[in-house]
Amino acid sequence: IVGRKNNMIKFKGTTLYPPMIVDVLDNCRHIANYQLILSLNELGNDDVTVRLGLPEPDPEKDSSFVAELKNTFRAKIRVAPNIEIVKADILARDIFRDTSRKPIKVVDLRPKK
Repeated sequence: IVGRKNNMIKFKGTTLYPPMIVDVLDNCRHIANYQLILSLNELGNDDVTVRLGLPEPDPEKDSSFVAELKNTFRAKIRVAPNIEIVKADILARDIFRDTSRKPIKVVDLRPKK
């Protein structure tokens, strides 16, 4: 079983499940933490944004890291999501909220069917 049907993402013509994206991210050693944002684009299609927490974001180094990570995504799951770099401590506040006992790694902003 790959994932639940209600968690299914149809992204750029490819069917994905959040655990497939998480698997790629868990195998990257430079990432301190991450969060997946699932939303709809202006055409009403599913859109995936990966927020990466890096200890010290550096735009010059990050562009090559993002390109390498997108190539890894394409090799493993055939598509590359949008990637947003943020400071690790800022992202940690979004993942580990005071109102939840579990980390919030996937945020689904799509309307429920």
